[in-house]
Amino acid sequence: MAEKGITTPTRKAAFLATLKHESGFRYNAGEAGNSDVYRGRGFIQLTSAANYGSAGRDLGHDFLNNPSDAASLQWSARIAGWYWTVARNINAAADAYDMGAVGRAIGYSYALDPTETGNRCTSYKRALAHFNGGSLPVPESAIDCTR
Repeated sequence: MAEKGITTPTRKAAFLATLKHESGFRYNAGEAGNSDVYRGRGFIQLTSAANYGSAGRDLGHDFLNNPSDAASLQWSARIAGWYWTVARNINAAADAYDMGAVGRAIGYSYALDPTETGNRCTSYKRALAHFNGGSLPVPESAIDCTR
């Protein structure tokens, strides 16, 4: 996280809330029920040949021919950091207290599920309060949860 600038309370909270819902904090998580070669894998659930290829080029590893490596202890965290800052600039959304934009950037598959959106935002608010010494740094109304 430090390597990718995920160091402020709001960035850490958004990143960890996202990983909680993407993978349950499991580096070796896989997308349930999907047998595609480039299915969601790892902390951030990397998907699609395009993303596997881009991550591989930027991180110096051939994920296209070794897709299961995306869910390995060696690569999962590095991919999550890469996706958060290189593939997308999600720190900017976190800085704006915009979990809706975080969700859109991640592209989670429950896009039309208001319960999942609410759960992700609740996790963010809890983590944000934790990293801010026990209370939110802004009024709750300043946090945008709209997916």
